[in-house]
Amino acid sequence: MSPDSVTVHHWLCLFAALAISQLLITSTTFAQRKPVQCASRLMIALSIGISAYMLTGIPIMQSAHPAPLFVINLLSISSPALFWMLSRELFQSQTNTQMPILVVILVGTYLTLRMTGISVFDDQLLRQQTAMLAVFIYFPQLIMIGLVSHACLTALQQIHEKDHEDTHSLPKSHIIFILTLGAIIFMVVSTSALGMVSDLTKALYYFAIFLAAFAFNTQLLRLEPVLAQLFIHGSSVKSPTSLNPKDQQQYQRIMDTMRKERLYARPGLTLRHVADALPMREYRLREFINKTLGYRNFNQFVNAFRLELACEKLSLPPNDKVLISAIAWDLGYSSPSTFNKVFKKRFGVTPSEFRKQIVADGCNDQVPV
Repeated sequence: MSPDSVTVHHWLCLFAALAISQLLITSTTFAQRKPVQCASRLMIALSIGISAYMLTGIPIMQSAHPAPLFVINLLSISSPALFWMLSRELFQSQTNTQMPILVVILVGTYLTLRMTGISVFDDQLLRQQTAMLAVFIYFPQLIMIGLVSHACLTALQQIHEKDHEDTHSLPKSHIIFILTLGAIIFMVVSTSALGMVSDLTKALYYFAIFLAAFAFNTQLLRLEPVLAQLFIHGSSVKSPTSLNPKDQQQYQRIMDTMRKERLYARPGLTLRHVADALPMREYRLREFINKTLGYRNFNQFVNAFRLELACEKLSLPPNDKVLISAIAWDLGYSSPSTFNKVFKKRFGVTPSEFRKQIVADGCNDQVPV
């Protein structure tokens, strides 16, 4: 090995170590959050996956035992899928709990092809066979580029819900957070063929990932209070009794309007619909829901309201004889199965089990799903 190659190899290992150190800081930060919610677990897994990706590019790892190398490769190629799941967890409606079947098929295809390419064929063979390179490297990477792009677009859609006067709203922090992380994932996805490029190219990519990870952690510390609300479901939701008199009056006005106008049962209910019914400026309502009441987003607020009504309908006569499916449709859920899943996620029992166990005051209506 020439002196220049040794120098590049040293830089490669240094940049990999720096990047991994930043990713360890990220995973440790989220691991310390109590309680550790699904989004935090995904963030930890994603940090580990990106770290595994860094390790796969270090030449010394190629001589490692096949078993741990297989695990490292599996963690590495799982990173884009984990990123999409994280974005979905943060931004999707709380009532949409089912993973789209198309996404399941795409992720399964991606993992199968990538693991087959890594386990069965070596780099030399892949370089010689264009068709194999396309099937086991380029095609699966196109799938992941599509999912990662979809995740970033999901975050960008928050802009359309953001009033220009509400310059400090929570969605802005969501967007900054997910797009910064998305930049790192795009580097991982776009360089899946690192085994076929020079160590110098790897070192440059690793340095870029280190800078992005460092920027991400800096931002994470700066936005800590806001991101805590994003990742810990309902931990900052306030009871109406803890609000000042003016906010209590505003809260009651919103609740009365939701009930009187049956807004909760409207398909595709949006923040604008509620704001128009009050009437109230949209950005003011968003600020009240996010900052004053402490809800993560509008969907979480609506879902908490629906679950409060569900408890009433399940426990108070004459509604205690109404079919579960009828209650689900009446509350605005897309199907009884969706209602069952959301209800069980919140209370730990299905609506029918809840109906059997419930007592008059057995429902805490202030803690959201």
